Amino acid sequence: MHAASAHRGRIVFLTLGLVSLVFTGCRNPTNVGAYGQYSRSGRIAEERGDLLMARHEYSRALWNARAGWLGPKAEATALYDWSRITGYLGGYAEAEQGFREVLQLIGRSKGQAQELEAPALCERARLLFDTRQFDKAVPAFETAVSALEKRGAPHEDPIGFAEFLDDYSAALRAVDLAARADEVAQQSAAI
Repeated sequence: MHAASAHRGRIVFLTLGLVSLVFTGCRNPTNVGAYGQYSRSGRIAEERGDLLMARHEYSRALWNARAGWLGPKAEATALYDWSRITGYLGGYAEAEQGFREVLQLIGRSKGQAQELEAPALCERARLLFDTRQFDKAVPAFETAVSALEKRGAPHEDPIGFAEFLDDYSAALRAVDLAARADEVAQQSAAI
């Protein structure tokens, strides 16, 4: 008889736990805290130059974003950081896939993760350029340049924008689009 009542008590406890998740938007508070902690630890490791540790911490943040149902913004942010570091460490295919997923998450975030769009597009374009996938890099640069212009990058960071245009111009030359490459190079020089 005692075992049956203990079993019913566990069922009630689990049911109350599930109900509380529904009413809190399915966010698990434990995962929210862990997500923030691992994101901060990843940034600290990245600032120290410990990219392996940064990648590890960002992957833990990503896991908590997914497991805790923290939403597309948190997931996109963690995946963006993880993809960036993965690319820097030479995991090019994984990083490219990660950036594609980040862009999908941004689309699902209903504007909450929009600030990640231009950085993700830029990182993906540079990754494709650095890995000499010029046919893919050119349209990625086009999309990224458009996003940067919408955000005012030519005025906020003219040097960074000009350097980005230089890479875009080089990608255009690599696919034999010399006339367009000259236009982009002139735009960069004007800045």
